This record gives sequence, structure tokens and C-alpha cells, in this order.
Amino acid sequence: MSNSNGKSRETLLSKWLIFANLVIPENAPAIQKKEMRRSYYAGASAMFDLFTNMPDDISEEDGAVIISALQQECADFLSRVGKDF
Repeated sequence: MSNSNGKSRETLLSKWLIFANLVIPENAPAIQKKEMRRSYYAGASAMFDLFTNMPDDISEEDGAVIISALQQECADFLSRVGKDF
């Protein structure tokens, strides 16, 4: 897909393909690939749900605080990968 500038627009699928290529071994069983893809899209759906179900009357500042907290939660998780899980 392209945006109005003619540049390729990233999609969940394009991000999934990059992720899968980086972390799923080529010899992984089909069930592992299937479960990882389901988990990936479940996470994406959860994040989308968090963004689209914010209260309508939330201020821009409060929205930014929520988004910042979500970003920090993701960063905290990534910093623990390989250590805690």
C-alpha cells in the first residue's frame, strides 16, 4: 500500500513478516508459527483496542500521558526479554 506521498505504508502484515523472520526458526513446527502469529495479532488488536476505546472527552494531554505509559510498558518489556522471559 502507498500513502499520498507515494511511499510504501507499513501494515501489520509487513511488521509481522519482519518479526517472524527475525524470531521464528526456519525449522519451527507449524503449530509454533501458527501460535506466534495469533499472539502477534492478538497483541496488535489489544493495542488498537486501547487506542480506540479511550474516553471521547479525554484531553490531548491526558491522551499523551496514556500513550507514553503504553510506550514505557513496551520498552520495559523489551528490556526484560532474555532476562525474565
